[in-house]
Amino acid sequence: MTHRESPSHLYTEMLIPYLRATVLLAAALLVLLGGSVGARAMPFNFELWEHLPAENAAARHVYQCQGCTLAEFNAIPLPGPNWEKNSSDTSARLITFDSGVNTPPVLDPSIPTELDLVPTIPGSDLFLIAKVLSGALIGFDPVSGLPIIEAQVARGTTLTYNAGRVIHKIVSTSGDEYALFSIDQVYAGGFDVDAVGGMAGVPLPAGWTYTSKLLTSPFVITTPTGIASVLAPGGGASAWQKIVVPEPALTALLAMATAGLFAARRRARC
Repeated sequence: MTHRESPSHLYTEMLIPYLRATVLLAAALLVLLGGSVGARAMPFNFELWEHLPAENAAARHVYQCQGCTLAEFNAIPLPGPNWEKNSSDTSARLITFDSGVNTPPVLDPSIPTELDLVPTIPGSDLFLIAKVLSGALIGFDPVSGLPIIEAQVARGTTLTYNAGRVIHKIVSTSGDEYALFSIDQVYAGGFDVDAVGGMAGVPLPAGWTYTSKLLTSPFVITTPTGIASVLAPGGGASAWQKIVVPEPALTALLAMATAGLFAARRRARC
C-alpha cells in the first residue's frame, strides 16, 4: 500500500471483480437448465449496473438485456453517471448445478423493474434481476494471501443439484456451508469440478474447510428470505452460495414446479 492509497479505496477495488460474480447466478437462471451431469458453459449475459453510492460501495441494481446482441449491448447509452456496463463475453464461466429458478427482488415501487434503451428491440429490453445489498471482506487465504469476500444479494433463487452430481462446499468456522455454483472457465482448468475433492486448494480464510461428495439424491438450495449470501474466494474466480435447504414439503413442490416449467418450454418449442 502506498501513502496515496486508503484502505477504503483498496477495499472498493477488491469488491469490483467479486461483484461481477455475485449476480451471475440470477442471469444464468433466466434460462432453465437441463439435467446433464458435468459443468456446463453459461450463456453470455449483458447487464447494466446502477451503483448506489448513497447506500454503500457495493450496492447496485442489476438489469439484464436478455435479447441483446453484443453490438446492441455495446451501443446502449448509460442512463446516468452512476451506471456501468457488465458483460461476461470476455470471461466465460461454468455452471455447476443442474436446474434452477430465479425471481427478481421485491424493491421500492419507485425502482423501475424494466428499461427501454435498445431501439431495435420493441418495448422493454432490460429487466431487473437482482440488487447487491452489501459486500464485506471476511478474510484472506493464509497461503496465497488472496481475499475472500461475501455479499448479500437480493434475489429469489432455487438451485437443484441432481443425483450423480459432485457438489463442492466451503464450511465456515461457525458451520455455515456454501455450495459452488459458478467458476471462471480458465480458472477451472486448475481444478476438476466434476470430481470429488476436485476443488481442493480453493482460497479459504483461516479455519475454514473444503469438502465435497457425489450426490445419491437431488439436493436443493433456496433463498426463503429473498436474500442470498454469496462467497467469492480469490476475487470472484469462483462463486459459492450459502446453503439454505427447504422443508421437505417445499422441496417436493419446487421439484414439481421445475418439472412443469421444463415441460412447458418443451411444448412451446414444438
